[in-house]
Amino acid sequence: MSTQKTTIYSLADELSVSAATVSRALNNSPRISEKRRLQVKDLAERRGFKLRAFAPRMTNICLLLVGSIDTTNIISDYSAEVLNGASRYCRENEVELSLFSASRDKLNNMNVVKELFRRSADGVILLNCNNKCTFIEQFEKEKVPYCCLLSENSAFPNNTLTVDNKNLAERAVDYLLQLGHRNIAYLYSAPNNPGQLDRLKGYRNAHTSRGIPINEDFIPAPNRSFTGLEMGYQAANKLLQTNPEITAIFASSSELGDGIHLACNHQGLSIPEDISLLICDNPPRSEYSCPPMSVVDIANDRFGAAAAAWVHQKLQSQKTHAPSEPWMKANLIIRESTAPPRSK
Repeated sequence: MSTQKTTIYSLADELSVSAATVSRALNNSPRISEKRRLQVKDLAERRGFKLRAFAPRMTNICLLLVGSIDTTNIISDYSAEVLNGASRYCRENEVELSLFSASRDKLNNMNVVKELFRRSADGVILLNCNNKCTFIEQFEKEKVPYCCLLSENSAFPNNTLTVDNKNLAERAVDYLLQLGHRNIAYLYSAPNNPGQLDRLKGYRNAHTSRGIPINEDFIPAPNRSFTGLEMGYQAANKLLQTNPEITAIFASSSELGDGIHLACNHQGLSIPEDISLLICDNPPRSEYSCPPMSVVDIANDRFGAAAAAWVHQKLQSQKTHAPSEPWMKANLIIRESTAPPRSK
């Protein structure tokens, strides 16, 4: 008669806890209570289970990229910069960085904590979160250190590290209004992204505070068939053909800005003589485009490093509140793509 082999998973089932909890308890993780640690070790001893001796492994922080659908290209300018920053911090601090990407719906319908445990991830940096990311509840329940970076789920505000998107957009649009523009469009690509929706609120606030009416035709709804550069090109083409009075566009991402730039060129419109263009994010090409782009400079690289540091500190039980630094407020960098409107 054969007997079932005792494993971390069988111990977890017997105790009605996760395998990650059993592993942490057996490895004396400070994230597990003394009562739970003794309970797990007692059962393991009674079942004759012993952990194999391994050389100490490096702490692993996973950068989890959340997509809206399985085919979405989620490597954007900002996510690439975040990755660079997180990677730099991990290299300098002898921490391992791993990557995992999946659609939001897939994540909501799987045991994400178990999958991350299988990948030896100790903490998580989340990109592209919104209020539909219900899988975050698993991190809360299992006490997995995590950070929602440059996006958020309002149900879990204590683990968010982001910018004040409403304020930065209001400052950007107010600058265009100061130049004399009164027909300013706003282009965004993600209808469920809290950051881009907050930028829309900032766009509206800038107009309202100066008593300037908002033309809803200047705020086209995102087309789910397109993303990034293609979205910017298609939306700007249609927008500028149907609303020739537009003199400035505020774009919520650098990829949208690239598409808008291309649409203006195809329509024979010059930047900034005919259309002033101001974009969010500041990839290196912004300074060297023709003309150089005016931007809201969000330090995505530094945010990536700060998020990795925060999660690492949580793993070491050193810091539980979000870091706050002056550079996190974002800066407006004025270059040659913005000027007074053509009627001036």
